Amino acid sequence: MYLKQVKDVLTLYGGLIILKVIMETKYQNLINYIQEQISDGQLGPGEKVPSENQLSEQFHISRQTVRKAIGTLEEDGLVQRIRGSGTYVNFDRRKNLEQRNSIAVATTYVDSYIFPRILQGMQNTLFESGFSVQIYFTNNTLDREKSILKDLLKRDDVAGVIIEGTKSGLPNPNLDLYRHLMARKIPLLFFNTYYPELEAPHVSLNDAEAAYKAVRYLIDKGHQKIGAILKLDDGQGRQRYLGYLKAMEEAGLTVTDSRMVWIEATWLLPGQNPESGGGVHRPSGIQ
Repeated sequence: MYLKQVKDVLTLYGGLIILKVIMETKYQNLINYIQEQISDGQLGPGEKVPSENQLSEQFHISRQTVRKAIGTLEEDGLVQRIRGSGTYVNFDRRKNLEQRNSIAVATTYVDSYIFPRILQGMQNTLFESGFSVQIYFTNNTLDREKSILKDLLKRDDVAGVIIEGTKSGLPNPNLDLYRHLMARKIPLLFFNTYYPELEAPHVSLNDAEAAYKAVRYLIDKGHQKIGAILKLDDGQGRQRYLGYLKAMEEAGLTVTDSRMVWIEATWLLPGQNPESGGGVHRPSGIQ
């Protein structure tokens, strides 16, 4: 009886060892497969690796095993996982960083407000640092932004991208293109506005605080019926509205739609007619 129990234990233990060896073999096979895809050029720098589900079905292994293999490849510096987007082949910029001396600067507009002076300051600073500058204009349209990002991904001379978000107050279908740029290790900096969904640095005003202080100033001067004109389709408008609400609520003042005017950026462009309704969301009244 004792000998039978020992045999059963050894059989179970041996089976577990065999199972572990099989799983480790499949795990290593997946690592070897992706390494070969990269070395053979079938997966190039910045390209997306098949999803966990696809690899799990292809190699008949669990997603947990796939995740472990991808983690090993990431530790080796071959791939990079980007949350919400997928896994991409790393782009080793160090090999040809000296040949990359072009900075792409993309803004919404150029012929009004603060943009000419901002662009001039960028150009002067970058030129002094030995970089060439290529300027793009999105005209605050998603299609144009998409076209610019696709062009930048095709180029091999871009050392960095400085860009102003397009309609940053609305959901953006181009975020994966930004994530692709980031996967290629191309430095990305937003200015004036940004996308909260992306973990990228930005240089921008604290719009909520600025609006709060502006409304507080009017309140301190004795005003109570305070309205606001805000842009509907950019992030600044939303942040300024939050600051406006905070100041009004702290003072116990009424916030009403009749004192709010929401406009779209296109309404501010030459040739746009607000009477046609294409760009302005009219309040029920203005006080």
